[in-house]
Amino acid sequence: GERGAQWLRGCLDVFRTRVDFTVENAVPVPKPFSERVAAAIEDHAELMSDAPDFATAQRMLQLVTTAEASMRQAKEDDLRRKQRREPRVEARAAASFEGLQEQEEEEEEEQEQEHHQEVEHKAVEVALVDEEERRFDERDLDRSE
Repeated sequence: GERGAQWLRGCLDVFRTRVDFTVENAVPVPKPFSERVAAAIEDHAELMSDAPDFATAQRMLQLVTTAEASMRQAKEDDLRRKQRREPRVEARAAASFEGLQEQEEEEEEEQEQEHHQEVEHKAVEVALVDEEERRFDERDLDRSE
């Protein structure tokens, strides 16, 4: 009768999504999915008729809770690994910077050495040219006498 029809409507209402246009004045605090599943189990307990139904619902809730715990643990592990890695990355960056500074200093020293070699080479060149001019002048003097 009427009571059976109401029960069936209640069963169907579980699968209906009500359209709600209300807008909250603040961002809602997110709830873990396991809390929403637990609330749904509680809200719809009258639809579970026997112990196996309750056991299945509790098993589902346990699976969700375990999955959330695993995800939380994985996030914490990732955070710990990242925190352990950051000092090493900073140390590598510092070592790389020091290596770069050393390389720049070596390049500057090489440039200075090259500059000194060029200056010495020019000095030798000038001395050779002067020597050649002196010899040339001496030959000219010897010929003119």
